[in-house]
Amino acid sequence: GLMSASGLLRNPLLYSGVRMLEVDVTREYLRMVERYPAPLYQVRCHVFKMLQRTLLEDKPLCARIAECDSLAEIEVICQEIAARPTLYYNTDFHDGMWLNRFRRDKPAPAPVPVPAAPAEEDFAVDSDELFGGEDW
Repeated sequence: GLMSASGLLRNPLLYSGVRMLEVDVTREYLRMVERYPAPLYQVRCHVFKMLQRTLLEDKPLCARIAECDSLAEIEVICQEIAARPTLYYNTDFHDGMWLNRFRRDKPAPAPVPVPAAPAEEDFAVDSDELFGGEDW
């Protein structure tokens, strides 16, 4: 099997082979949300994923999207992004993107050391100490 849910959030065109500017993918998504409404908090979450490459380099823009109260406000931000000289495609990756750890052409990250399990005696409790003696 193949797990692709996060990849599809980042790039809804993942399996289509289509290469589009991520801002255009996002604007198409917003048009779909107008037709098939979804809660705004979910829309913002999806927009964050779809614009991930752009947002990595523009943290204030990320904060602006978080404060949006309507689809129209998000669309205005998308228009601003579309007017920029540097735009990113839905297939562009960056070393800071969490998805890179799953790419086959990248070395695997170093494993995180797991602390040793506590010894059994660390959990031993005297019942008199716990319950206050024989009166319990």
